[in-house]
Parts: sequence; structure tokens; C-alpha cells
Amino acid sequence: MSILLKLAFLAIPAGCVLGGVLVLSSITGVQANTSADLVYQCDTVIGPETTSSTARTATTTTTAPRTASSDDDGVEEDVPTENPYAGMTTESENSAWMNRCIQAMNSAPPYQRPALQTRTVGFGAACARELALAQVGVKVQDGAGSPTGPTGDAFGPGALPRYVIYQASTAELTRQCMTPSGASTTSGTTNGSTAAQAPAQYSATGPDKSCYQPRSATTTADPPPTTSARRAAPHVVLLPETIAKQVYCGQRVDVPYAAPGDVVFWKFDDNTPTRVGIVVNTGELVTADPVQGRIVRQSIPTDDDTRIKRILQAR
Repeated sequence: MSILLKLAFLAIPAGCVLGGVLVLSSITGVQANTSADLVYQCDTVIGPETTSSTARTATTTTTAPRTASSDDDGVEEDVPTENPYAGMTTESENSAWMNRCIQAMNSAPPYQRPALQTRTVGFGAACARELALAQVGVKVQDGAGSPTGPTGDAFGPGALPRYVIYQASTAELTRQCMTPSGASTTSGTTNGSTAAQAPAQYSATGPDKSCYQPRSATTTADPPPTTSARRAAPHVVLLPETIAKQVYCGQRVDVPYAAPGDVVFWKFDDNTPTRVGIVVNTGELVTADPVQGRIVRQSIPTDDDTRIKRILQAR
């Protein structure tokens, strides 16, 4: 039995088996919904089943517009607190892509709502833009850089977004964006040679779990159970070290709605993104260019395997 049909059986409500006869129409409907949702979850984290070089237009959306009710930052309140697909097991009858997805789901990436069709407006997003732009021209060196800044004059490809998101999420708490000395700043930011540190009462989250959940430095209590409570609780964001794990974080955004501070993943190879960048302007991002060996500004890719994630909240 396929994994999708098994999930469909699990989702059938009580009362659908009458006198030993299974209501097949219910199975068909549930299986179709489960299949579409699981494929969307997979596509968001590991990219399309077949990588395509076909370019997309800037107005093409990846999903139908949201119809569920949501608050002003696009976060719906009925989102599962845990990924319902975590715990699935790989099977020989599945495609390699589906088994790769199942492995990814077991790392518990956040459950994905339909791709956001709003733009971020917030202090953290503005700070992320300035932090990213300040690193243009810095050398690219594997293993260099940390959440507190470059190593000497170098950042590794995955270290740049890790630094930017960590510092920008800290700025959301402190209301102070610490940029390198001499860097251009937005209103409310501060020039300084020392990167901002996370407030003492909160620590960043572990690298393989949800990137949002706050943890007190003095307690091991579980994070708030609801979406609204998690969003309201102060937190800093520590992305995983590798691009392959960073793509698990955040909520998907439709390409035309990319906004400063959003994280862009592209060039999927073996169901893993190999490039990552930070959006700084409409249609533009900052990324580590392996050819030039420098942090550069470039256009946001619009190929089929471009995935954009929103990690910073609008506040």
C-alpha cells in the first residue's frame, strides 16, 4: 500500500465504515487532499521532484492564494504545532524523491501553510537588509564566519544568512541594529564594531528543530503551544550551519512577494539547495558567489527550483 493511501486511511473520520463497507469516496477525497499537501510540504523543503531550468515570470505564483483567516502578518492560527508527516518511514515502492522527503520530514521542519503573498514590514527585516549589504565585497571562504560576524574578512556560504538572521532577530528584541562601523544604516540602527549579542534571558534554538521556538536560558520548559503565543514570545533565531538544513526553517513565500530579510534558496542538487541569499530589495539579494569568491548583490533567481522562506517576523 502506498504511503499516501496509508495516510488517507489514517485520516478517514469515524463512521466512514458501514457494515464492513468502506466509503471509497471519502478515501478518494482524503487521499487527494493528503497527497497534494504532502507533495507541497516536500516541494518546499527539498525542491521539485525534477529540477527544471525553465524560467518563471515574476508574476507567477507557486500556490493558490490563501483563503483561511489570518492576522496582519499572514500567520494563521490553526496551523499544526507539529509537522503531521514527521514519523513516516521510507519504503521501497516510493520514489527516491518521496523517500528523501520522508527523511526531511523526520527532521521536523515547520509545517508549511500556503505560500505567503504579503511582504514583511518590520524592524528586523530592515536590519537584515543593512547587515547583508554591509557584507558585500567580503571574501567567501568555506568554514569562515559565525552568528557574530565574519572570520577576518570572510564568510562561508551558509554562514552569511546565519549571521544576518541571528543579528536581525536580536534587533527585533533590542530595537537596535548593530551594523559594522561605517556601514549605511536605516533609522534606528547603530554603527559599531561589535556585533549585537542575544539578550541574556533568551538563547537561540537548536540547529535541527524549529528555528522560532524561544527557550529561556534558565529553564528547559517547552515553548508556547500555539502559533500566536510562539510569535509573541521573545526569541532569537539561530539557523543551522548548513544550507541543506537552513531550508527547513521559515514559512514559504511566493517569489513575487519576496521582501528584505527573506532567505532565498536555489540551485537544488540531489534535492538539496546549494545556494542561499538574503533579499535586500525588490528582485535583488546578497549572496556568496562561488565564482567571484566574494559576497555580491545579484538578481533573485526565478527558476522553478527557487524557494523563498520568511524567518523574521513582522513587528
